Amino acid sequence: MIDPDGRDAIYITFPKYRANGIPFTGHAGVLLINDKTGLTKYYEYGRYDKESKGLVRTASVPNVVIGKDGKPTTESLNKVMKQLPRNQDTVAI
Repeated sequence: MIDPDGRDAIYITFPKYRANGIPFTGHAGVLLINDKTGLTKYYEYGRYDKESKGLVRTASVPNVVIGKDGKPTTESLNKVMKQLPRNQDTVAI
């Protein structure tokens, strides 16, 4: 499943993460992949600022390798997933 204009995204959820232990708050981010170059970026939004109004932050992740089929290789995508924050609770959608 490749986005035809090269702006591929994988939505990441952290269903077990609870903001201050509050039920149903969870956490999420987005993994962006350029399907031509494999350039990979990860962004998440949350109340990371002291005013608790929210801001976007990024985490450094390795780039994926695009296979001959035009899709990220399983090995390179797994490497990215293992480096995401809160990895043990990560679910890709």
